[in-house]
Amino acid sequence: MPEPAKSVSPRYPQKKRSFSKTLTAALILTVVSVSVVTVSMSYFTVAKKAKLQLEGRADEYLASLASVLAMPLWELDESAARSIGNAYFQNELIEKIKITDNMGDIFFDSDRKSKAPLVSRAGNIVHHGQLVGYLEISLTEKYNAAVHRQLLLSGMGTLFAVILVLVIATRFLLRMLLTRPLDHLGRIVNDYAAGRYDLPGRDMPFIEFQPLVNVLGEMGGKINSQMTELRDAEKKYRSIFENAVEGIFQSTPEGRFLSANPSMARMLGYDSPAELIESITDIGNQLYVDPERRLEFLQMMREGKTVAGLQVQFYRKDKSTVWSSIHARPLLGEKGELVLTEGIAEDITEYRRAEAERAKLENQLHQSQKMETVGLLAGGIAHDFNNLLTIILGYSDMLAADFAEDDPRRDKVKAITHAGERAKEMTQRLLAFSRKQIIEPKPLALGAIIQQFVDMLRRTIREDIVIELRISPSLSLVRADPGQIEQVLANLSINAQDAMPEGGILTIEANDIDLDESYTTSHPEIVPGPYAMLAVSDTGMGMDNESMEHIFDPFFTTKELGKGTGLGLSTVYGIVKQHGGSISVYSEKGHGSTFKVYLPKLVEKDAPIEEYDIPPDEMASGTETILLAEDDELVRTLALTMLQSLGYQVLVAEHPERCVELAAEHIGAINLLLTDVVMPGMNGKDLFDQLRLILPELKVLFMSGYTRNVITHRGVINEGVNFVQKPFTIRTLAKKVRTALLSTN
Repeated sequence: MPEPAKSVSPRYPQKKRSFSKTLTAALILTVVSVSVVTVSMSYFTVAKKAKLQLEGRADEYLASLASVLAMPLWELDESAARSIGNAYFQNELIEKIKITDNMGDIFFDSDRKSKAPLVSRAGNIVHHGQLVGYLEISLTEKYNAAVHRQLLLSGMGTLFAVILVLVIATRFLLRMLLTRPLDHLGRIVNDYAAGRYDLPGRDMPFIEFQPLVNVLGEMGGKINSQMTELRDAEKKYRSIFENAVEGIFQSTPEGRFLSANPSMARMLGYDSPAELIESITDIGNQLYVDPERRLEFLQMMREGKTVAGLQVQFYRKDKSTVWSSIHARPLLGEKGELVLTEGIAEDITEYRRAEAERAKLENQLHQSQKMETVGLLAGGIAHDFNNLLTIILGYSDMLAADFAEDDPRRDKVKAITHAGERAKEMTQRLLAFSRKQIIEPKPLALGAIIQQFVDMLRRTIREDIVIELRISPSLSLVRADPGQIEQVLANLSINAQDAMPEGGILTIEANDIDLDESYTTSHPEIVPGPYAMLAVSDTGMGMDNESMEHIFDPFFTTKELGKGTGLGLSTVYGIVKQHGGSISVYSEKGHGSTFKVYLPKLVEKDAPIEEYDIPPDEMASGTETILLAEDDELVRTLALTMLQSLGYQVLVAEHPERCVELAAEHIGAINLLLTDVVMPGMNGKDLFDQLRLILPELKVLFMSGYTRNVITHRGVINEGVNFVQKPFTIRTLAKKVRTALLSTN
């Protein structure tokens, strides 16, 4: 890695260089370099040429001396050879001569012992083709070296003179020719340094500088334009930063804010970003409701991950809380360390509240749909079960009448009747839950019936339970069935008593209340308006959320095996719904429960259906002709038996089409149509309408395992018609038949 640049202390500023001096030095260096190269090349050329000449002369001396020495060596005349050698050695160029014969004997050997470089040659001495000796000769280069030194000194002197002239001329010319242009350029640069980029163009005295001036002018224009754009962009993004709806922030890993916009400060309850930045020194512990979320956030940042939509809960300045969705990215250093984080934080408190409300509404809708489904199932089961109970109770009632009071068989029949009545009661509870039981609503003073019930309750409830009664004096009337309201009070009170095994306070209160859309939105089965509120509270064990989700389900109970059927609260639920009301529960584990029932205020008083009063000890009978239509064979047989025992003439049809045929075939009057409401092919109402076309005076009594309310609501029969609910006894049927026969169409 490159070493970091060394900082220069401001006390010892870096020395500035002179352009003219630098240029002069550069020119001198250039001239010197060129001159040195030129002189060197000349020197080496001359030296090489001199050496070649010396080598040529050495070759000449070698050949000449070898020719002269050929005869003396042939004759072995050592004296002559030495004389010749001395003669040649007198030449100052010759540094060394060595003469030997062909036998190796030295005839002459002289050497000046000079340290100067030598050019040496060696050769054979031949006489008429015969080798007669050897010759070595060396020439000195010292004379050439002296000449070369003189040449070099002359060149250096010339070079020094040239450099001196060049320095003087360059300094003079630079001062004369560059000072003005450079001063001009300096002023332009100083203007740029001062931030003045829109200066008018200036001409230069030399065309070489004009392109530079033009470039500087264009650069100034561009810089001025870019600075304008930069200021506009800074203003724009500053406006975005200051006015953004979302909070924008930069923070350190240590937990301090480096910057924050006003929205970030407002979201956290601070008056300004400056106050936020100054007040928060540890984001994780001061802002995060759950500091672990801060650690998770920092871990993702250190891993270089971008965070999108991280939902966290912050403390505001006043210690209230706000939910925020964070989008952030990390800024890492050269070594991969986390330097800072920056991002946006969106206030999603209302979104979270709306999501919670939506989940609550979905849960309530799911609960309502579930209860509706279970109710339909319970109603269907009760309808079929009522047909069976009609047979059981009908025949057992008739059998009991056939036995004397002291007949032991009568007790067995009564046991059957008692079991049937208990089954009927359970069926009625299922019908109550499914909102398919028979109710007889009438104008009712809710406060009076509550007071009467509490008077009875005080005598029957455990002594360790205190009853508190809070009834508004101006409590409105409601349209309700008194017996069913008492059933609601009884079931809720029993449930409260069972929830307080060690005693406690049972509170019953009632007052008027107006339900607005904030309540009815989550309870779509009712509409906004005035209601009477009945609340039953206890200080018992309470319930968890899972139990509250199933508290109104049939057969659901938290009691021990054999301590409850699980139909009490489901019955309450059905009764309240059948009265057009609503019920809610609030409970916390260990803090008791509160059940609130809302019943619509009385709007108008409907006239009740009038029934002829039959003395209880008399069995209504007659001799009229009754047309019976029932698709269930067992019920059909029972009804036939009952009617015949009461003295009536009966025409029996197993389906509507047969009933029409019998009416057309029968000679004589038919006084009453007793028909099941729901039959295959044609329902009871359509059958009656068709028979009225041929029997205008025909009266009708409908019967069904469903309730009057259900079949009236479905449009199967009209409101106010004669109706008998299955299962029925012979006494009930007798009364209903007599009432129908005596009624007016």
